[in-house]
Amino acid sequence: MDNAPRVATTGLMITNALYAVLFVFTLALQTGAVASLPEPYRLFPLALVMGVIILHERSLVLGALWLVMSGFILEARGLGDGLAFAGIVAAGAAVTLALSVFAKRSFWALLGVGIGTALTFVIARILWLFVWVIFTRTHVQFGSLIEQGVVVVLMAILGIFIFGAYIRRFLRWSRDKFVSKGQLYDISFPQ
Repeated sequence: MDNAPRVATTGLMITNALYAVLFVFTLALQTGAVASLPEPYRLFPLALVMGVIILHERSLVLGALWLVMSGFILEARGLGDGLAFAGIVAAGAAVTLALSVFAKRSFWALLGVGIGTALTFVIARILWLFVWVIFTRTHVQFGSLIEQGVVVVLMAILGIFIFGAYIRRFLRWSRDKFVSKGQLYDISFPQ
């Protein structure tokens, strides 16, 4: 009896479960700790940064799903209007950038995908709020919204630069430490 297919799916399920736990932990940290910080620091888009890193380093589908779901959850938790729409648009932009523009898996490609995704996220949210104002006749300070958007983009770039560098370094170290390098000696056959 061959158990190889079952082992492969079990490993995939464990990996997906670990990503789910990381997703819940990230969103709990975003909604609980980061949102309670003073003004410039509370705008740090932790879920966006982690989603871009996962999209670029591990899986396009998982990273895109991360970006979309984090937008929906953050909007449902009351952290801002238009975050769900911005998450959907940012996920599409991130996948497009990762596949077409920054196809290599370098650190600079990660930074490029992150900058493009953060800009798309902010622009999509501002456009959503602009359309929302037209249809609901509510009042929004677009000057402060653009200022917050610039801060979000700058903090996303900083977060991707810092987290991306350390995560890439940790992954390289753990791969070198724990993954077998193959056979290091020659097998001598008896004559």
